[in-house]
Amino acid sequence: MKHIIFPLLLLVTNFTHALTKEDVMSVWKSTHIAFYEELIKKNEHIKTIWTDTVDDKLVAVSKGLPREIKISNRLLEFENLRKVDLYNIFCHELGHLLGGPPYLMEYPGDLRTISVEGQADYFAAKRCMGRLLPGIQVNEIYQEISEDDRIGLRVRGCETRRCQVIAHLSKRSLELFTGEYVSILENDHHVVQRTYPYQNSAQCRLDTFIAGAVSSSERNYYLAFTNYFNQFSNGQRPQCWFHPVDILSI
Repeated sequence: MKHIIFPLLLLVTNFTHALTKEDVMSVWKSTHIAFYEELIKKNEHIKTIWTDTVDDKLVAVSKGLPREIKISNRLLEFENLRKVDLYNIFCHELGHLLGGPPYLMEYPGDLRTISVEGQADYFAAKRCMGRLLPGIQVNEIYQEISEDDRIGLRVRGCETRRCQVIAHLSKRSLELFTGEYVSILENDHHVVQRTYPYQNSAQCRLDTFIAGAVSSSERNYYLAFTNYFNQFSNGQRPQCWFHPVDILSI
């Protein structure tokens, strides 16, 4: 059952905004710079476009070349949005380009590939968000996490402050931008028979973010690459979207 979160989606009036365009663009610039060399090695040159709408998406990387990232000015309407809440969505978009397998062909018959949705989420928490978080910010955000969530994260193997902060920010981002309730104390029990390449349920996405955060802190990539069947992730990509039979492409 989906729980709708209304308070987090309250919009400000036309006269005040939680963030400015400059705030949003500065976060994207920092994210882009952090992975600039990796993008160049893959011949990914991204043009930034500020727009009124992105086909119902707040942020989206275009398919095909030349690559564009479109950032919607609707981000300015979220009353409770902070700059740190943007790390998750910007890292997710980079994850389509840098996340690795499993891949999805951009167009039928085209040899170019992008990482599937779940893998983009996994990359966001595993490799990207932590790179953007300085230690002092980790300590500040850690104070926001409830004791129940801290316990639940430790059960999942997410023990360090950095891991827990990445999971917390991912949960907050999901609830802000989808309006759906997700829980660190639960997980998505759906089991796929083939890797699902498209957008997953909000709870499945949270499970994936937690798995990525755990993997970045204590698990090597190969372990997370091959194991998917545990109820609690401990760094493995969750079975609600991932199946190793499709590890190279789908």
